[in-house]
Amino acid sequence: MQPKIFTCPYVGCKREFERLVLLTNFSGIARETYYACPHCLTEIDVVAKDSNLNSVSAETTHNPAEKTTLDCVHHLGHLKTLPRETPIPDECSVCPKLLKCY
Repeated sequence: MQPKIFTCPYVGCKREFERLVLLTNFSGIARETYYACPHCLTEIDVVAKDSNLNSVSAETTHNPAEKTTLDCVHHLGHLKTLPRETPIPDECSVCPKLLKCY
């Protein structure tokens, strides 16, 4: 039996993958854990279409660009450009885009 191939439902990604990642977002007051695309980290809802789990699909109901509530004072990728010994700025440690910025 061949592994199930999922396609990311986010229009900005649309990449294929075999396994979802389980992501925990610690950037908010309450941490949030969800399944995500391993490429773009978009939240994915796993939907089973029958009781035997033979037909499973990955869906998303929102645009990840709309999910962020904070505006970054730097630019996406800023942390990647910092020298290795430089401490992470305080505003970056609570940014919801922290993982993507690396």
